[in-house]
Amino acid sequence: MTELPKIGGKPKFSVPFYGCDFFSKDLLSIRVRAVHRTVSQETPLLQCDGMTGLLVVQGSGWATVNGVSYRLSPGRFLMLGMFQYYAIRADAGSELELYESYLNGDACLYIMACPYYHLTRFDLPRAPTCLDFTEEEERGIRRLMQQMVDSCIPGTFQRSQVSFTLALKLFGMVYAKRASMESAMDDGGESPSLS
Repeated sequence: MTELPKIGGKPKFSVPFYGCDFFSKDLLSIRVRAVHRTVSQETPLLQCDGMTGLLVVQGSGWATVNGVSYRLSPGRFLMLGMFQYYAIRADAGSELELYESYLNGDACLYIMACPYYHLTRFDLPRAPTCLDFTEEEERGIRRLMQQMVDSCIPGTFQRSQVSFTLALKLFGMVYAKRASMESAMDDGGESPSLS
C-alpha cells in the first residue's frame, strides 16, 4: 500500500478533501434527511438512490430489499445502498418504531472517495449491511440519529454542514462495526449479524 505524503505530521489530501468548502461552492449537492417514525402498515416499495440507514428502536417486522427479506427487531441496523428497492412492514399486531436517515448520491460519492474511509469492497448493487448493535452501541447510534432528526426540518432535505457531519459520524460508526465483524470472520469466527 502506498503511503500518503505528510505535511506537519498530518496526511496531505488533494482537493476535494483538503481545504475545500463543498457547501458554499456547491461542488457536491449534498442532501441529508432524517426522521423518527412508526410503521404499522407495509410501506410502498421505494428505490434508494443514495444511502439509507434504518435503526429499529421498538417492535418487530421485516424489511424486503430487492426481494430478500431481513428480520427487523430492536437494535438492528440496516444500511441500504444505491440501486436497492425496499419496503418495510411490521409484524401483525405490532408497530415498528425506527429512525431513518438518508444521504443522496453526492453524499455517497463524497464518502466513497474520502481517504479517511478505506472502503476495500465496493460492489453495486450489494446486499444491505445488517448489523445487531449491543444496547450501549444502540444508545449511541440512537442519540446520533436523534441529533440528525433535530437538525433536519421535517419532510425536507438539509444542506447543512451540521446534518452532513452527523451523517458522516453515523457512517463511521456503522463502518467501524462492519469492519470489526468482517475482521472476526476473516480470523475464522462466525458472525450471524453481518449480512
